[in-house]
Amino acid sequence: MTTILKLVHSQRNLILIAVVSTSAVSTGLYLTKRLLDRTCPRVPLTALPKSSACRNLVEKAVSGTGDLSTITQPGENPARGLEDLQRIPLLAAWPGTGADDNITNIKTHHITSFVALQAEIPASFLEGYVSTRTSAKSHHTHQTDLTPTENSITTSHLAQNFLTAFLDSIANNPERWFLNDKNLPPLSLKPGTQIAGRRNPNSGLFAAFILGTWSSTYGAKRSLNTDLSALPADTPRLPVTEFPSNEDAISSVGPSDGQEDAAGAVFYYSFTEGFVRAIDKFTSWAGLPWGMLEGGYQEFIVERVPGKDDMVRLSYVPVECAALAGFSSDSRSSTTIGESLTGQSDDGEEGNKGYPKRLPGILYEAHVLYAQFLLWKTIRHLRRQK
Repeated sequence: MTTILKLVHSQRNLILIAVVSTSAVSTGLYLTKRLLDRTCPRVPLTALPKSSACRNLVEKAVSGTGDLSTITQPGENPARGLEDLQRIPLLAAWPGTGADDNITNIKTHHITSFVALQAEIPASFLEGYVSTRTSAKSHHTHQTDLTPTENSITTSHLAQNFLTAFLDSIANNPERWFLNDKNLPPLSLKPGTQIAGRRNPNSGLFAAFILGTWSSTYGAKRSLNTDLSALPADTPRLPVTEFPSNEDAISSVGPSDGQEDAAGAVFYYSFTEGFVRAIDKFTSWAGLPWGMLEGGYQEFIVERVPGKDDMVRLSYVPVECAALAGFSSDSRSSTTIGESLTGQSDDGEEGNKGYPKRLPGILYEAHVLYAQFLLWKTIRHLRRQK
């Protein structure tokens, strides 16, 4: 009898410990989320500069014209995520990577998630930033493509420093084991430069490369080049989807927009095809209504804040992309693509061929939280280096 009472008492203690631990973790997550929402809040796409490359990507993927006014759900915060859109953002493959290159503008992919985050910091944090990864032990050193002279630091230089600080800040994250490789070349903003992942494209799970830069600064406007010549022929991996140029958006920006002094840098990343295929096979076997993303884009924007000469606004915009359900890099046809546009398969049921599998809500919020953490960590890193 005594033994039984001891077991019951022990089980009660374990339950109590579990309840207290769960409450502590929940409270910690809640407070962390509150902090990140305050310091790195989500904003609608329309809060980004009109010249934003990723804003342009999402708008054209949804409407084909770059106008979100007729395709967003009514509300106070339009286009903060996929749930605010009335149409599915569809994209073709990167030029030259499709199975049938004779058929153009075939929509084989879709945007699975996106988020725009913003924060304001003193401009001095970026103006004097020097990379911390220049020692012999660093994975790769940083060199500057744009070398400013004294008193000539432009918004383009600040955008480059923003991206550099972001990479520096995650250098010690737990995921660094697959984000970096000691054989990577020096960091450069030249298109096609690898900035993360294994140097050998056939090894590792992940790799990231510079797509390009842009500027809407008056007198120095420069759009993101995304045509077939945008990336060198020897680039180990290409983007998984098309990426429309933001040339029209930049040319339309004027002083009345209040965004004539902004600049951005974009990198793209992708997972290995074998890894994506393995995850997709598992989710299909398990009957899960989502699949593995193939890759995506991340944009780093710096804007001068009107009326605040000593402040700049940072915008961090991750966009994730995946093949439409039933498609892979070696299996695309006009028939299945036709199904993708209706969102239904031959039997009329969602979740089969051609139906865009979306990220579950709780996982999407986890992605948003992680993106907020990365931006917050970058700002903390800049503050400590000042």
